[in-house]
Order: sequence, then C-alpha cells, then structure tokens
Amino acid sequence: MKIFDKFLTDPVNAFHYLPYRKYWFGSFAAVFGERFRFIASGWLVVVLTNSPAWLGIIALCQALPTIILSIPAGAIADKYDSKKLVYVSNFVIGIAHLIVAILTILNFINLWLLIIWSAFVGSVFAISAGGQNVLLPKLIEKKAMTSAVAYTSAIWQTSRVLGPAAAGVAVAIIGPGYSLLLTSIGYILAGAAVFSIKIKNTSIIRKSSSNIFSEIFEGALYVYKHKIFLGLTLISFCSSTFGTSYMILLPIFANDVLEVGVQGFGAMEAAAGVGAIGGTLLVIKFGTLNKIGMTILICSALFGISLMIFSLTKILIFSMFTLMIAGMFQSIYLNFSMTAIQLMVPDELRGRVMSVYTTTYFLISIGGFLSGTLAAAISVPTTILIFSFIVFIFSVLLSLLLPQVRHLEFEDIKNMNN
Repeated sequence: MKIFDKFLTDPVNAFHYLPYRKYWFGSFAAVFGERFRFIASGWLVVVLTNSPAWLGIIALCQALPTIILSIPAGAIADKYDSKKLVYVSNFVIGIAHLIVAILTILNFINLWLLIIWSAFVGSVFAISAGGQNVLLPKLIEKKAMTSAVAYTSAIWQTSRVLGPAAAGVAVAIIGPGYSLLLTSIGYILAGAAVFSIKIKNTSIIRKSSSNIFSEIFEGALYVYKHKIFLGLTLISFCSSTFGTSYMILLPIFANDVLEVGVQGFGAMEAAAGVGAIGGTLLVIKFGTLNKIGMTILICSALFGISLMIFSLTKILIFSMFTLMIAGMFQSIYLNFSMTAIQLMVPDELRGRVMSVYTTTYFLISIGGFLSGTLAAAISVPTTILIFSFIVFIFSVLLSLLLPQVRHLEFEDIKNMNN
C-alpha cells in the first residue's frame, strides 16, 4: 500500500497527476478497442473478398490519409485547442465505428463501405494524434515526461500481447459486428475521459499566420535545422520502414520457415510485446539517463543486430528469445527519443515538430510493402536480414554524421528548458 501511495505522490511519476491518469485510462480503452477493430475488420475483408491483397489495400486506405494529414494536423493542433481536438476526434471515430458495427450486424456492409470507412477513420486519427502530441505536456510537469511517455507507450505494448488474443476470441464468439461495437465504446470512453480533464492553461501562446502551408514549412524547417531533432526523427524513420516491417513478414516466417503455424506466430508476436514491455519498465525504473543520446544510438544498433540474429533462427524458442530482446531495445530507444523531443521542442512548434516525428510511426505499412515485395523475389529470412542490417548500419552512420545526437545528455535538455 505504501508503494502505491508513493506511486501517486511522487511528482516525477506521471500518475501523480489526475489529468494524466484520466488521459491514460481513456487511451487504454481506445487502444484496446483498436485491437478489436484490427481483427474484426480483417476478418470482414476475408469474408467479403477471400483475398489477401484486399487486406493490404484496406490497411493502406487507413494508413495513407494518416501519413498525408499528420503534419497538417500538427499545425492545426498548434493553432487550436488540443484538448478539444482529441476528445472530438475520439467521439467521431467512435461514432464511425458504431455505424459500421450496426451495418455489419444487419448484414448491410460491403467492401466499398469498408474502404470509405477506413480512409475516414485514418484521416480523423491524424487529427487526434496531432492533438495528443500537444496535449500530453499540459497534463504533467516536465520532470514527469519520461514516465508519461513510457506509460503511454506501455498501453500499445500491452495491447500487442493481450489484444489480439482477446479480439480473436471476441470475433469468434460474438462476430465482427459486435467486436466493432466494442471498439466504438472504447473510443467514446476515451473521448469522455479527455473531455473531463481540467487543464489550468489552455490559451494559445503563439501568433500564427493564417497560411497553414507556411506553418507546416516552418515546423519542417525547424526539424531540418536542429540536428538533434533531425537525427531522432531519422532513427524513427529507419526503425519503422526497415525495422518494424519484420512484423508484416512474421506470419510467413512462422508458417514457411519455422513451420509452427498460427500458434507459433502468436507466440513470437507476444514475445516481442513482452520484450517491449520490459524495455518500457527499464525506462521507468532508470528514468532520465544522462547519456541519453548514446543510449538511443546503441539500443537502435542492438535492435538491428537482434533482428539479424532472429532472421537466422530455425527453432521457435530461439526466435521468440531474439524477438523479445529486439522488442526491449526498440522500446528503450523509442521511449527515450520521444521523451527528448517532447522536452526540447518549443511549445509554439510542438504540434508540427511532433507530427513530423510521429509520422514516421505510420510508415510500417510502407515498409511492409517494400519487405513483402523483396521477400517475394528472394526469401523472407534474407529480407529480414537485409532490412535489419540497414537499421544497424544506419545507427552507426548517424552516430558519425550527426555527433550532436551522440553527445546529447539529459543535462543539455534541462538547460534548454531553463
């Protein structure tokens, strides 16, 4: 009990702040609801088309609007009330899922409605993500940023371990329509949670031009000129495009290379998620390391090395172990990168700069297309080996070409905020 009391009373811990606790529980509901959407919509596509190609097309229909609109959404978040952007977009996404759930239950759903729905949800999600980037620092003090980023990241990682299994059972028992209804409830709960948050100061602190394109250019130019931001953004770009894309090939690796079927695929996916949770817990435990730049680069390189070793495995238990290690290293450097950027970015540019960074998260679908194309020409293990080697060598080159990232220390970040 004393540990729990200290957990809530320590101002370095993000859960000390009631607004963040509300935000976290709302995000938890939305993210787990999103897992139900992923499984249910995929099953719907299979039922409607029985075509694996359409699975990729539907995923791309959601990913592309998010990628295209993320940076404009960041400019909007800098200009308007970020709290309102988040809760309104969550309500809209919840209602969109409710409509599709009802159409599915009534057997009125078709492929083209799914395409329109996916593109619409992807567009609104971009606005939500931009708002969240600006909202998060308003919920806590800066000294709690490391734990706030880690706890928020842990939601996605935990859902990666538990979500697919729960969603798969739900789709099997109650069907995709009612599963999408659960997604709708998750987003509506998230909107209600953010709506209930009281923020002391929600005023707009910058004078912005009316030209959104000049504002977008201003944010992109800031990232380019400040080499630390540029370096951390490039690391995330490489991780999403070449590193995390192994996830797209994991079902084929399980089936054709290890010959362990869907059970083995689930076990490997869970192992990577467990490793990511472990990495997050390490970030929470050790907090803000002084050699934060070097830690990011080393963990990025070790992530690539772990995936290279994974590509050579032939036994499930070894594959699971290497993916768990890879998940841990990736979680550490991504959490520290997000923390560093959130602490260093000026408030008046936060939405645009953070949107440039988080846009890289949505490039997994692009990396999946590239890795899938290459794997069809050569082989899945060789493709993973090549892509993971790119992650490793990119980390080494970035350390040499952008020494500002390598020399970044937490004391530097604190001095920037004084």
